Amino acid sequence: MGGINARECGLNINNCHNSGNITHIGTHRSNFYIAGISGLNAPSIVGSTNSGDITICGTAEDPLILDNQCIITGISGTVSGVLKNCSNSGDITVDYINQTSDNNTNVFGIVTTASCSTEKIYNCDNSGNISIAETGAITKAGGNVYVGGCLGSVSSQLVEGCDNTGNITLGSKSPLRATYI
Repeated sequence: MGGINARECGLNINNCHNSGNITHIGTHRSNFYIAGISGLNAPSIVGSTNSGDITICGTAEDPLILDNQCIITGISGTVSGVLKNCSNSGDITVDYINQTSDNNTNVFGIVTTASCSTEKIYNCDNSGNISIAETGAITKAGGNVYVGGCLGSVSSQLVEGCDNTGNITLGSKSPLRATYI
């Protein structure tokens, strides 16, 4: 699910802007990709912004159940080309999640994964606040929970001029194994 593009369609995304809020409350049992611009695998994203808030949660009685990978980002789940001049100012809130597998939960302001073919990531910033399990619990079987202001797993040849000014709040019920800023 994405504010502009849900999943890779082979198109470059240029000068696109999302201001609509994205909310998912309930149960989901598959790969879970949600982003302000492109949910998964955009070839290149240039000059695009997200100002819409992203809220992903269940309830104490009915947690959001994930049995596979979970990616939640302000701009894109993954990118394989150029990522430049993009910004996220939307807040991201994740709560009451039950990760039932050994896969990871990834929450980042800009992008979770940039592949080795990604040429450059530059002039991207996140000012949105990220809150993980502030009021509820994230339980998991064996996967990791990764949280960061801008970038996650990046094997790009160049990262330049990226900035995070958003607050990251990790509740006492967040079983984090690694945090990237």
